[in-house]
Amino acid sequence: MQQMYTALDVVDGRRADESIPGAPAPIADAAQSKGLLVATVASAVIFLVALLLKNLDLFRQPSYEWGDYAANAIQIQNAKHLHELLGNYSRWGFHHPGPAFFYVFAAGEALFHDALHLVPQAINAQVLTIVIVNLVFLFASLYIVSRHSGSPWFLAPAIASSVSLIYTINRTVSAYGVDTALSSIWMPHVLLFCFLFFLVSSAAVACGEVRYLSVSAFTGLMLVHGHVAQALFVAVLTVMMIAALVWQRWRQGSLRTLLREARTQLIVCGALVGVFAAPILIDAVLHHPSNIDAIRAYVRDQVSFPTTPRQAFRYELSFFTFVQHPEAGLPSSRALLRSGFSHAYVRRYWAVILVLIACIVAVRMRRRLVVPPFVRYLMLELAVVCLLFFYWSLKIAGEMWNFNGYFFYAVQFAGIFCLLGVLISSLPAMRRAVQKPAFALCFVAPLLLFCSPRSFTFSTGHAEDINRIAVAAEGRAPMLQLVFAPDDWPTAVGVASRFQRVHQAWCVAPWSVLFPPGAVCDATAGVTKLVLTRNSTPCVAPCQVLVRDDGLTAELAPYPWLKLPVTLGTDEALAQLQGFYGEGREGDPRWTSSHAAIRFLLAAAEPGASRVRIRVTSDPRPGRPAEIRLNGHLVGSVAYGQAETVDFTVPGQWFRPAAENEVTFSVPHAGPIGQDVRHLGVMLHRVELSAAHPE
Repeated sequence: MQQMYTALDVVDGRRADESIPGAPAPIADAAQSKGLLVATVASAVIFLVALLLKNLDLFRQPSYEWGDYAANAIQIQNAKHLHELLGNYSRWGFHHPGPAFFYVFAAGEALFHDALHLVPQAINAQVLTIVIVNLVFLFASLYIVSRHSGSPWFLAPAIASSVSLIYTINRTVSAYGVDTALSSIWMPHVLLFCFLFFLVSSAAVACGEVRYLSVSAFTGLMLVHGHVAQALFVAVLTVMMIAALVWQRWRQGSLRTLLREARTQLIVCGALVGVFAAPILIDAVLHHPSNIDAIRAYVRDQVSFPTTPRQAFRYELSFFTFVQHPEAGLPSSRALLRSGFSHAYVRRYWAVILVLIACIVAVRMRRRLVVPPFVRYLMLELAVVCLLFFYWSLKIAGEMWNFNGYFFYAVQFAGIFCLLGVLISSLPAMRRAVQKPAFALCFVAPLLLFCSPRSFTFSTGHAEDINRIAVAAEGRAPMLQLVFAPDDWPTAVGVASRFQRVHQAWCVAPWSVLFPPGAVCDATAGVTKLVLTRNSTPCVAPCQVLVRDDGLTAELAPYPWLKLPVTLGTDEALAQLQGFYGEGREGDPRWTSSHAAIRFLLAAAEPGASRVRIRVTSDPRPGRPAEIRLNGHLVGSVAYGQAETVDFTVPGQWFRPAAENEVTFSVPHAGPIGQDVRHLGVMLHRVELSAAHPE
């Protein structure tokens, strides 16, 4: 314990405890500090320029949003107007806590695309933004660690090692078809370098550099906004940081002066907490249920997934073996290792790490290793993060994909920095070396990315077909409803994003959190369907084909005026659906939520009969009876144990001729089934409407 406490005894760049012989103090000389800062900034600029030279298409080739990129783009557009309150969506039915990253992307889009016209499309600007932000986080981390290494020779090998690790990560995730670690705007990936900088800046504060308190708070709050699980990591590391700082000052007898020294930083931190909490609180006040309610409902209803400690350990190990699909290796550690080390780039990466460790061992054989207090604390942080990651892995819902823990690669960046810090600090000749040759190597190290022909080249995919559909449909109707099969959601949300940019009104049936709540269709009258289909059924007037290719066809079709008899299925060919979960093929049986509705237009002359039969074919669950209503009138109910098909007879005057009609299903006790966290009601097959024959 005494050694751990000694590791924290650094204040304002001076060692307060000489029990670590030869330990280097952080660079405190003004000239040296300025030289290191200039070298770090220059290296970052060289890295940025080299990376962009490999990706000149970013400035020439327009790309269009699709899939998750488009879902985020809709929220980014809201952020440009200061309207966004939510973070990125989770596939478990809620949004992550806050929109901080969306406001960063919105600022980059407004600058690089709207104002400077450096890039041809908005998503190009978002990619350029995240590249710059990630490099700022990376090189700011390098600068802090370089200062605490006490030698100008730390920076060059640290940059080279970072290039090697980024290359290895890029090769690992290439199977997902996403961008590189530096350029990916996919939300699970944007946390990596932010998490790295949070680790490094928190270690600096814990070692007495109070001036980094506000940037540590800023990055911690960014992480919490980015993913709900980050609250666990940020909270624990923040408590550690504060405890270490207070303990250090108490041992030095300067605890009373701490608040005075940190007053400005604490004021800034308080302001940051207020700013980051504002969208969460505003959403909680304005919306009922709010996003916080959705997160709480998920936590309450989440079924315990059978993740064993052994599987959690193997999942954590997969980030060190760089396995593309870690869930495939969870049953066997041997398979996990074999899968990772079957790749030459993984073997080369670990060969470099082993050489670095061998150098440290060789130095240790000749003299005592010098471990700077900053490095000691950073290693303590890494150990805690590994334990927290293991605990979190036990709680991960669903399959344990690589993207779930992508931020965990930050541990390896920080680990490499620790190894380099120990090696360089233990070599007096390196600490006494002159700056100029060391800094000259810093300017060369970023150019190592040119050694890889493809791994530093990024692309979001051009998605011209999405733009073609949006351009063809724009202005064809006041309100366009996007109708699509579940598998075609990436195209549908891409078209919605393009509509948002050209101010074309659009809506969707409540499908998932991919689309904002305000985009839900609330009527069939005045709405024209934009049907995205892969079926070869003929499009008969008034249906119009807008775009047709070998894959997807875009058709424009108004809702038809129906006459009895008619069958309303679970597709949207004849009716508008609300409150149905969109899984399976179009027209297959679908789950209702606690409240679901089928809206349709009935012709003026209907129903024409004094009584009408409503035949409902469904599959209710035990303990979940569903009430059925027609335009607000109670038709009856279906419950578990009844026949699959139930007939009801109702007065004809319950229908609304020449108007919109609605059949609703209410399941008060809807809830999860098995490992499905959704609030499921009944499985609906179809609703048939016909004139009742007299008995």
